[in-house]
Amino acid sequence: MDQVLLTLKNLTEQRDALLCQEDCPNTWDKFRCKCYRISTEWLSWNESREFCVSQGADLLVVDNKEEMDFISKATLYHDFWLGATDEAGEGMWRWVDGTVLSLDNPSWSRGGPVGGEDQNCLLRVSDPNQFKWADESCEEQNRGVCEQNVLK
Repeated sequence: MDQVLLTLKNLTEQRDALLCQEDCPNTWDKFRCKCYRISTEWLSWNESREFCVSQGADLLVVDNKEEMDFISKATLYHDFWLGATDEAGEGMWRWVDGTVLSLDNPSWSRGGPVGGEDQNCLLRVSDPNQFKWADESCEEQNRGVCEQNVLK
């Protein structure tokens, strides 16, 4: 079974590599089949999302550890907005694509969100030697990371 899963994973990666031959626009970085842009402006979470949408993208939805590692290396010394919030319902975290963000995800700093009703937006924070997620006031000013899919 493990061999079948590994073969499937390899075939999926090969297929995606063939499907995403497109380059990213200037000022965007490519990783696998997505383009990323780190904003240079310090904006609220909602303003950051509006900026991304105006670029034909959205705030970053973290799909896997490799993607988070790529982004973290590109933004080594900065905290930045990610595309998740619990504004629609306290404690019900969702990514901007509608998928659920698990509260027991190991990426949470302090083991999970702790801010209550006044901290409803997801921020990637740089703790010493590691990158974690924290809930933060959506009105705080931070950079955001936009993500755009380049699959044909």
